[in-house]
Amino acid sequence: MTEPILLTDALRRRLTGRTAVYTAPEELGRAAIRYFALATGNGDPLHLDPAYARAHGHPDVVAPPTLVCETNQYAGLPPDADGYAGHTWGVDVPGTRAVRGGNAYTFHRPVRPDDRITATWTLTSVTERTTGGRLPMLVVRSHCAYTSGGELLAENEETMLYIALTADPPATPAPAASGPPTTSPPTASGPPATPPPGASGPPTASSPPTTPPPTASSPPATPPPGASGPPTASSPPTTPPPTAADAAAAPVPPSGEAR
Repeated sequence: MTEPILLTDALRRRLTGRTAVYTAPEELGRAAIRYFALATGNGDPLHLDPAYARAHGHPDVVAPPTLVCETNQYAGLPPDADGYAGHTWGVDVPGTRAVRGGNAYTFHRPVRPDDRITATWTLTSVTERTTGGRLPMLVVRSHCAYTSGGELLAENEETMLYIALTADPPATPAPAASGPPTTSPPTASGPPATPPPGASGPPTASSPPTTPPPTASSPPATPPPGASGPPTASSPPTTPPPTAADAAAAPVPPSGEAR
C-alpha cells in the first residue's frame, strides 16, 4: 500500500473530529432576502412580494434556497489568502492548490425573514487519493446543519480537494530481456563478398572484367622474337622497297659487259 504523501499524522490529528459553530447576530430580514434574490437574478415574487407569498401559503416572503448556506454573511471571519471570508478549516498543505469538489444540499423548510440561523460545521473525513494524472490529492469532507430555534432548515455536504502541483516520480521500468545478438544478412546494396585466395570461377555480374578486350584504337600486339607467319593487314612489310639511294649504291658492272 502506498504511503500517504500529503496526509501526515500531524495533519490528521489536527483535522479529525473538528467542529465550528456560527450563529447570526440577528434575524435574517426581508432586506437580505430581497438583495440576495436581485443579486442572483431571481425574480420570483415569493422572494420579493409578501402579499404574493401569503397568497401561496407562506406567512411572509421566503429566501432563495441557497441563501441559508452563505455562512460568511454572519460568521465574522477575516478573508483568507484568496479573499474568501466564509468558513474553512484552515487547511494549508504546501505545494497544493485548493479546488471545490462539490456541494450536495438538502432543504427541509423555506427560510423566512424571522429566522435567526445557526450553522454547525463538522469535519467528517480526511483521506488521501491519487488523481488520474497520478497527482496526490487530499480529500476533505464536511457536513453543515443550518437550524433556527432548534428546527432543521437545511443541510450541506461539502467536499474540498487539495491537489499536489507535481506528480510522484514514475516507477523504474523493468530491464529488457537479454539474449545473443543476431546477425543481419547482407543487403543488396552491400559490397560483394571477396573470394578466398586461389579460388577461380567466372566473374559475377557485379565484378569488373579481369582484362579488358582491346579496342579499335589499341596498338597491335608485338609478336615475340623469331615468330614467323604471314603479316597481318595492320603489320608493316618485313622488307621495305628499295629507294633511289639504294640504287646508286649498287655495284656497276665492268665495261664491255654491257651491251
